[in-house]
Amino acid sequence: MDLHAYAYTETGNTLSKANYLTKHIIVVCLATVWYMDIVFRSIPTLSTIQSLTVLGILLAVPIVLRVLLTLRRGRTDLNMAFNIVVPYQAYTVLSYQASLPLAGRVITMLILVVYEYETLMLLAQALRRWRRRAVTREKVLLSPKVRTGIILTCCAFCLAVFVGADVAYCRLSFPPATAEGQSDEGEATIINNLDTLASLLDPDTWASMTTEEKLRTMQTVADIEANYLGVSYELNIVLLDLDENTLGNFNSRSHLISIDREHFEGGLPMEVLNTVCHEAYHAYQQCLCRAYTSMDNAYKDLYAFRSIKRYEEEFLNYSDGTGDDEAFAEYLQQRCESDARSYARRCESEYAASITAYLAARENQSPDTV
Repeated sequence: MDLHAYAYTETGNTLSKANYLTKHIIVVCLATVWYMDIVFRSIPTLSTIQSLTVLGILLAVPIVLRVLLTLRRGRTDLNMAFNIVVPYQAYTVLSYQASLPLAGRVITMLILVVYEYETLMLLAQALRRWRRRAVTREKVLLSPKVRTGIILTCCAFCLAVFVGADVAYCRLSFPPATAEGQSDEGEATIINNLDTLASLLDPDTWASMTTEEKLRTMQTVADIEANYLGVSYELNIVLLDLDENTLGNFNSRSHLISIDREHFEGGLPMEVLNTVCHEAYHAYQQCLCRAYTSMDNAYKDLYAFRSIKRYEEEFLNYSDGTGDDEAFAEYLQQRCESDARSYARRCESEYAASITAYLAARENQSPDTV
C-alpha cells in the first residue's frame, strides 16, 4: 500500500482538527519537561542559552510547519508522533555527538532524511492543491503567496515566543556569564577583573556584599576558570538548597555549577572560590572524557591518557558519598575528586597571590602610566 496515499487521502484523518492540535500541544509540553529533566545536554562549544535557542528552533519550525501541512489531510497519531519525536532526536545527536555510536548517528541521519523528504512531499502536495485553485477576489487568501506568508509568519511568531521564553528563563535563572568590569577584549583573566575580585581578599567586604554582588564575583571566577582550563562552553553559577554536606556540584548536561545557598552566603570568600574552582575542574575533566571518547582507539592506551580513562570509569560509576562512612570514604578516594580538590587548593593560593601582586603593581604605577 502506498503510505502517502493512505496518510493523505480525505479518509486518512483519524483525529479532528481540534483534537490534533490539542494533542500536539500537550505532548510537546510533556515531552519538553521530560527531555529537559532527563536527556537535555548543552551542545559542545555552546552555552546553555545558545543550546536552548537551537533546541527551540529545531522544535518550533519543523513541528509548526508539519502541523500546518497535515492539518487538512493526515491528522493521525502516527503523524503527530513523527512530527514531534524527530526534532528532539536531531538535537540529541547534536548534543551527544561525541559519545553517540556511529551506527546511532547513521540511523538518526536516515530518519532525518526521511523526515525532510516527507516534509518536502507535503509542501509539494500543498502547492499543487493551491495551484489548482482559481485565485479570485473572494479567494485571495487561498493563493500560494498568501498561504506561504501565513505559514512563515506563524513559524516566525512561534519561534520568537519559544526562544524568547527560553532566553527570559535563562536570564532570570542564571547570572550573566560575562561579569561587569571585564575587559573590552572579553578575555576572562584575573588582571582584567581586579576590581571585581578584590573582595575575595577581605572577608569583611565579602560579608557586606549582597547575594547578587557575590554571585557576580563568583561568576567572574567561573569565567576565568573556563578560559584558563580551555573549557569550550560557558560555566554558569546558580544557587540551590543542596543536600546536607554538599557544597556544590557540576551538571555536565546543562553546564551549570550549583552552589549550596547557605555555603555561598555564609562561607568565607576563599571557601566559596574553592568550591567554584573544584566544580570548574570537574567540567574540565568531563571535556577530557569527551575528547578521549572520540579519540582513535590506537592512542587510548598511552600513558598520558590513563588518568582520563580513570575519570571516565569513575563518572560512569560515580559515588556521591551519600549513605554511610564507607560510601563517603569511597567518594573521597575517587581520582576525579582528589584531583579536583588538589586543583581547588592551588587556586586559593594562586588567586590570593595574583590579586595581591596585581593590586600592588597598579598602586605603584605612576599617574602618567595609569
